[in-house]
Amino acid sequence: MLNFVVCDDDVMFLNRLTNKIKDKLVSLPEEIEGYVYSFDNAEAVLRFIQSKPVHIIFLDIDMKGMSGFDLARELQGYSPETLIIFVSAYDNFVYSSFKFSPFDYIRKSHFEQEFTAVFDNAVQKFFVNNKSVVFKTVDGDVNIRVKDIVYVESEKNYYDIHCGKSSVFRCRGTISSVEEALSSFDFYRIHTSLLVNLENIRSTGANHEIIMTDGTRFPVSMRKYNGFKTAYLEFCRRRVVKV
Repeated sequence: MLNFVVCDDDVMFLNRLTNKIKDKLVSLPEEIEGYVYSFDNAEAVLRFIQSKPVHIIFLDIDMKGMSGFDLARELQGYSPETLIIFVSAYDNFVYSSFKFSPFDYIRKSHFEQEFTAVFDNAVQKFFVNNKSVVFKTVDGDVNIRVKDIVYVESEKNYYDIHCGKSSVFRCRGTISSVEEALSSFDFYRIHTSLLVNLENIRSTGANHEIIMTDGTRFPVSMRKYNGFKTAYLEFCRRRVVKV
């Protein structure tokens, strides 16, 4: 099930965007159930998310009462995995939107040109975010969501899958086998025994050091650094909101 929400106090544009999403939902594979819910104010969306998950939201910024930015701030706390797509008639809002880490930004003046690509990318991102892989751990098979993996570290004939400070899964095997299994995702092997999820890098620091979302710090090996830098810049470029 894939829930879309559209929030815009311009009722004509709200209906236009809602109908556009409905048309696209018809083209999705039959096994995907998609629903779209429309609201002309942010307060109604806040009430809605108390009872249903919101996977992707198209959110106007300049609205009466609670603004789109105000709602985005609430979503960051209550539903951090919701993909936010800002929609605005004002191009100058794009820079202010960065602090909410939106998935994308659509200019109303370029709506017809920009909508399809943004919609398709958001749907793809949703399924990537929820993709999981079954690992044979020492305690049995475990289904792990790829997005939750922070890093994988090998030790002799075992490797540990770290999914946060308190969640570690030990498996028998080589880190090369994990690297191959995760090759279609954004992972990079920063040295012989360590594979990191680029999605879960919080920041890069001095002396070729990276800091992960769980606070762990790792140095990138000199031999791997140039390749890592290229891969990470490309990863970041794909995530930048267009202007």
